[in-house]
Amino acid sequence: MKPICYRLFSVGLMLLLGGCNDKSPLGITAYSPTPPSGKPLILRSDLKSGGSYMPGYQSGNIRSDQVTLSWEPAPAGEFASYQIFRNDIRLATITEREAASYTDDQGIFPDSYYNYKIALFNPQGLFLADTIRIKTPAFSRPFALSSQVVAPTEDLIRIFWRNGAESATDFRIYRKLLSDPDTLYQMVGTASDTLFTDNNGIVPGNTYEYQVSAFNAFEATPRSLPLAVSAFYDLSPPFLTTAQQLDGSRMVRLFWIDFATAEDGYRIWRRSPSGQFTEINTVPTNAFTYTDSDTAGSLQLDSTYIYAVSAFGATGESELSNAIPVTILSSSSFTGYQEDFESPLGGEWELISSTPEGRIIRSTNGANSGQYMLQMDVAVDGVVNLNEAILSLDLSTVNPGDDLFLRFFYNTFDDEVSPLEEYVDISSDGSSWLTVFTMPFSAFAWEQAEINLQDFTDAQPYSSTYRIRWHQGDNFSFPVDGIGIDDIEVSLAGQ
Repeated sequence: MKPICYRLFSVGLMLLLGGCNDKSPLGITAYSPTPPSGKPLILRSDLKSGGSYMPGYQSGNIRSDQVTLSWEPAPAGEFASYQIFRNDIRLATITEREAASYTDDQGIFPDSYYNYKIALFNPQGLFLADTIRIKTPAFSRPFALSSQVVAPTEDLIRIFWRNGAESATDFRIYRKLLSDPDTLYQMVGTASDTLFTDNNGIVPGNTYEYQVSAFNAFEATPRSLPLAVSAFYDLSPPFLTTAQQLDGSRMVRLFWIDFATAEDGYRIWRRSPSGQFTEINTVPTNAFTYTDSDTAGSLQLDSTYIYAVSAFGATGESELSNAIPVTILSSSSFTGYQEDFESPLGGEWELISSTPEGRIIRSTNGANSGQYMLQMDVAVDGVVNLNEAILSLDLSTVNPGDDLFLRFFYNTFDDEVSPLEEYVDISSDGSSWLTVFTMPFSAFAWEQAEINLQDFTDAQPYSSTYRIRWHQGDNFSFPVDGIGIDDIEVSLAGQ
C-alpha cells in the first residue's frame, strides 16, 4: 500500500518585534488546518475484478476509448472540490459534491493501462486521494477469416475467424453476392463464438463475400477484411511446397497450398524410404503448415523421411499430396534463441497460473528495452497465486560439454521476493525440475541474470524437450507486487 500524502498549509505566522531596546519575549502564533477525514473511495467493483477486467467491460465503465469513474461522495462540511488525474496529469476539477462521477473520453486508446487518481480537497486546500490502475480492452476487428462449404448439399457455408476484441460479447456477419457488383452487404446473422453457419439462401456455385464485426452493448469494431467463398464442395488434395529440417534442430516443418473448400482438416503422413505412409497427426481446416517435433520416437540423425498431406471432410478424404523427402542432418551448433516480447509469444511458450486471477501478460509497464516486457502478477488483490512461464527448446544438437548461457533481465518492482516464489528452474523432460537461479529484490531497477546451463547437465542434460521455467508468486497486483522479465537470450559461448 502506498502512504497517503497530506499537503499542509500553515497560515497566521506573526512575529511581534519591539524596538531595539525592547526585551519583551517573541510572540508566535500558527494555524494548521485539519485534513479531510476520509478519502473519496473509488467504486472498484464497477471497474476491476479478475485478470480480464470483465466487470468494468460488461458495465461499459471501461471501453476501448472511454473510462467512467465513480466514487463515494465526500461529507458536506469537508468538500471544496474533486480533482481527477490520469497518469499524474489533471483532467478536471468538479465543484459539485454529489457529482461523484467522471467520464474520460479524450486520448484513450485500446489495450492500454492508465493510472487514475481522485483527490478530495477541503476548503483549507488540503486533500486526500484514492488511486486505481485500469486497462482498456483490446478492440480490433476480427481477423484471419476462413471458410468451409458443407457437404453434401453445398447450401451451407461455415465462416471462422479470430477475435481481436477483448470485451466482445457477440459478432455480426455480413454477406454480399460477389458476382453482382450492384449488391450491398446485408447482415445475415450474429454469433456468440468465432464460428457462423450461413444457411440463408446459399445457391450452390455462387461466390459470396463475407465480413465480420465484433460488438458488445456499448461499442462495435470496424468490419473485418472481406473473405470470398465459392459455394461448391471440393476435397482436392493440397500441394506440398516445402518440407525442411529446422536450423539447429531435428524437427521438420511442412508448408502446403490449400486447394480444398470443404475440408474438416488435414492429415499429416510420414514414412521411411522403404515403408508405408503412417498418419502422424491432424490439423484443423484451412491450416497450411505443420511442424513434426517427434525427435524422441523418430527423426533420427542421418535418416530420411518422406512426407505427404491429405484433406479430409464429411464425405471422405482426398488423395495424398505430392511427397517430399527430408534427410535429418547433424547440426554443428545450436543457433540460439532470443525473446524481447515485442511480438506475441510463439508456440514454444506455456503460461500457467494456479488461480483464475493469476496474470501473465505482455505489458508496457516499463520494459527493460523496447515497449513490452512479460509481467507476472495477480489481477485481484488478496488472492494468493503462483505463475509459471515455461519456455520449451530443442537442445538435442548441443554437445553435452558446450557452455550454453541463459541471460535475461528481471525487475521485482515492489514485490517482496521469496526463495520459494521467485526463481528459475530447468527440466530435460518437463517432469523433474532443478532450480538454477533465485531472483533477489531489485526494487524498481532492471538487473541481468546469467546462468551457464552446462553447469547443470549432469542432472538436467540438453534434450529435445528442454524447458526453462520462470516462477513467481504473490497476492497483490502490479506494481505493489509482481515481477517483469525481458530480453531473454539462450546462446552458445562465443555466439
